Amino acid sequence: MLAVPLFGLRLGFADEGNYPESTTTRRAYDLVAEGFGPGYNGRLVLAAEMVEGIDEASLTAITGALDDDPGVALAMGPIMNDPQAPTAVLWQVVPATAPQDSQTSDLVHRLRDEVLPPVVAGTGLDVSVAGPVAMNVDFTDYLGERLPIFFAAVLLLSFLLLMVVFRSLLVPATMELLGDRNWWMPRWLGRVLPTIDVEGEGGNTETIGTAGSHSAAEESTLESV
Repeated sequence: MLAVPLFGLRLGFADEGNYPESTTTRRAYDLVAEGFGPGYNGRLVLAAEMVEGIDEASLTAITGALDDDPGVALAMGPIMNDPQAPTAVLWQVVPATAPQDSQTSDLVHRLRDEVLPPVVAGTGLDVSVAGPVAMNVDFTDYLGERLPIFFAAVLLLSFLLLMVVFRSLLVPATMELLGDRNWWMPRWLGRVLPTIDVEGEGGNTETIGTAGSHSAAEESTLESV
């Protein structure tokens, strides 16, 4: 039950919205969000390399497709780097939600997978969605895909370490339930694994045995007396 919240975990990065409200950074962030909308703090930049034969109508159609998406508050462009001989073009997109909102992450994926492919088909344009928010989304997805591998590696290494230290195939925490059976291990595996003297008593076995012999002898003498 304690691990249930893990399934609702969202990875991400903090931004200026996480600063204390007493800082000027946070006050500026809130003022921008209040005056221009929550998505203005996390604008997306769409960029493409111009291809030969592309006309202005094709570029304007991209702007229209961006404006039609419900997650977009404002789409600006196309903006060319050189009006006379453009080699690159970009659009600025203001999401309708804040940078850390899950709907903004959904917007990034939707623009890439659903909105842009149909409108650029046949034009030769390859429009990329970039910007700090898109970068955070990509890195978060990258980490999320590898989290199961990370957890599996940690669990495996922990199990191997416990197996070497306690020389048992079962987790020591189950000792109260299983008793001596918790320390069962095949003989061949016991010969392979190194012996680690955790408590430092490995060298005192002979001394302990000798002390035990003396005690038995003393008891026998006392009884005879």
